[in-house]
Amino acid sequence: AAFIAAVYLPVVILTGLNFMIFKRKPKSNKSQVKKDKNTEKLRFVDVFCDSVTFASEKSLIIGCFIIMFMIISCVLNEAFNGNLVYSIIAVPLEITNGMIIIDSLFDSSIKYIGILVLNAFGGICVLMQSLVLCPNLNIKKYIYQKLELCAITALTAMLLVYVKLF
Repeated sequence: AAFIAAVYLPVVILTGLNFMIFKRKPKSNKSQVKKDKNTEKLRFVDVFCDSVTFASEKSLIIGCFIIMFMIISCVLNEAFNGNLVYSIIAVPLEITNGMIIIDSLFDSSIKYIGILVLNAFGGICVLMQSLVLCPNLNIKKYIYQKLELCAITALTAMLLVYVKLF
């Protein structure tokens, strides 16, 4: 239960803060799109096939990014013999290998905080996957929001470690 709280509580806090700080203005009714009477009716089979093709293509690309970043991490491990330089470079690349490295480097309380913060950031591999699904993604804003989430996650994790829930 403490791990679930540490993962989701920062997301809830950050979402609440963003809603309070950045209130959206309601859209006016004037900007409604007029329906064209000549639009073609889409057949279910066509929509289904297009959706499956799109999902398959994106899933394949995302899988390739995961494999590519795991290979890069393994190559770096061989090049630096698993020392501290490798750890600093490899941790933010791919989340799974990053968590394994954090697990091997630190004692229990620091380990939990590090793994939770890395989970909140997601790694560069997750950034690339996000770009596949959202090609117009603002990278600066994405990284800024991820760093905000990391900071709140670190504070929450430290609080939970301090209270001895881990």
